[in-house]
Amino acid sequence: QLHAYTGTYRLAAYSSAGTDYDWPVIQVFPDDRSNTWWYGFGNLLGHEAPLRDGQIVNYTEQRLEQIIAWVLANPAFDVDSNRIYLFGGSMGGSGTLDFGLRHGGIFAAVYAESGMTDFASSGDAGGADWVPDVAWRWGTVEENIATNHGPGIYDWYDLQTWVAAHPEAELPFLADHH
Repeated sequence: QLHAYTGTYRLAAYSSAGTDYDWPVIQVFPDDRSNTWWYGFGNLLGHEAPLRDGQIVNYTEQRLEQIIAWVLANPAFDVDSNRIYLFGGSMGGSGTLDFGLRHGGIFAAVYAESGMTDFASSGDAGGADWVPDVAWRWGTVEENIATNHGPGIYDWYDLQTWVAAHPEAELPFLADHH
């Protein structure tokens, strides 16, 4: 489960209490303390060089990949790889959409609540404009700094265009609520 903006999880790593319904599940609660919207930030952030001289690196996404790989590789968990789900709300919903759609082969389903699908146009329909929040991590929409994947970060986070341009992508079952 991916938390919302400024959220954090402070749970015990292991608990014998089980889930609310005592389901036999493994729940993973990663933490995005830097509020990178579950993607990453500029590799020059905190350096004297301008952010635009570097690239936006998917550091947070790489941590999610490593967490999933570790859980799947751990024989103590005995995970059914056909029954992996991802959920998040708000910032976590945005991360769920981005990570879940681009890693569709991992997840049986994803559920995003109030997720962002295009930061560059956020607020255009009267909603919240999130660009000022992410600009210090990603640069401005006009700069559209390249990611370590190649495209500019705002192009990368235009999920509607990405899905339309990748009909071959293995997408999970998706539920979205706003």
